Amino acid sequence: MNIQFVAMVWDACTQARLCIKNDKSDFAVMPVDVDEVSLFNLGSLDEKLINAFKYAGGDCPEFVKYLDNLYIKLQDRDFRKKMKQDIKDNYQKAIDESKGLDKKDRFNYVTRKRSEYDIKMFVKIINEYEKNCP
Repeated sequence: MNIQFVAMVWDACTQARLCIKNDKSDFAVMPVDVDEVSLFNLGSLDEKLINAFKYAGGDCPEFVKYLDNLYIKLQDRDFRKKMKQDIKDNYQKAIDESKGLDKKDRFNYVTRKRSEYDIKMFVKIINEYEKNCP
């Protein structure tokens, strides 16, 4: 059994909206809907993220244990501070790298880099499922 990305939808702001599902399930879920408002209010996203992955991978006790530990880690003030700083640094790096592009290309470049950064987090969680739940 696998957890898989089933859709990657781009909204009007060209942000990626990802859906995941267990290949044995009929339904997919969107782990989080990250927007500019929630970007720096990550605490409100923790439960939604964990619950979505539990829905998709709850058939594996080791993965549920990993998710429970991840939730605890997400509550740690130092970890959260580092995570926020990593997000800011990634965003600033993309802006700096795009300075030679015209306005439209710069916007698309920064948005793509931000989406790639977000996707890495989901891939890491899915890899944990695949590692622990063959």
